[in-house]
Amino acid sequence: MAQIKFFRKNHLDLNRPNASITITDLIALNNGQNSVSQLRNRNNITGWLTTGSTDAANTIILSEFGDLLNVDHIQMIKHNFKNYLIEWLDVFDVWNEYENITNNTIETTIHSKDTPVQTRAIRITIYNTFVADTDKEMRQLIITEFLYQFEGYPILNNPLLSRSRKENKMGSGKSNITKTIPTFSVELQVTVTSIENDLRIHQNLYERKEGVLMLITGGDESQFRSNRANYRNEDIVLVLPSDEYQNKFYKGVTSNGIQMKIKLTEVDR
Repeated sequence: MAQIKFFRKNHLDLNRPNASITITDLIALNNGQNSVSQLRNRNNITGWLTTGSTDAANTIILSEFGDLLNVDHIQMIKHNFKNYLIEWLDVFDVWNEYENITNNTIETTIHSKDTPVQTRAIRITIYNTFVADTDKEMRQLIITEFLYQFEGYPILNNPLLSRSRKENKMGSGKSNITKTIPTFSVELQVTVTSIENDLRIHQNLYERKEGVLMLITGGDESQFRSNRANYRNEDIVLVLPSDEYQNKFYKGVTSNGIQMKIKLTEVDR
């Protein structure tokens, strides 16, 4: 059972001006280069897709950061890659294997390392798709660095996927419902804890200026009885606290643990 994890904002995020993705596919009628920005926009509705590609293509996704960065978490969201190779470029411009995947059957895959690699580029070579000779597709590509993971188990209160629904009555008496792009928020609460790691995470989240990626599943979505929105590996969101930092001792007794509470809301940056 995995606890909540936090990561730096995607090294490929659209707000990262130096990052880029280049597609190579010598067989495809369209390699999807014009849609690679969809891999960087934190949105699982849109994505990257080739046209006329086959398994003979060995399609390559080259991600470059424009700087030397730590990478220990690569997450590929809603893709159809069966066999593929992930490599990282070292300071001597030599490609090294990060992970070699065969017979994958999962649409959202996570590739993590205990020790990060320092690199300015990640290369993914796709050999086969789930169904032979079909076009390659993916919704998000996240390449980043692990920050924190809770040891304890905070209660998830009021998880909300808000579309800011507004109802307007029409002349016919029927309603017109307008909606916006979904925005996620959740409150994490622990009645009392003395776990130093968790208290440090709690405080650090309030001190950060840039949003952090939150993965509620911790990478293990099977721990939830039902595979619902917000509790899947594909549901990784950029968040920051939207309330104020409080660190009250339980029942006001300074020898007790701390009451931990934090409201995390999806942010733009």
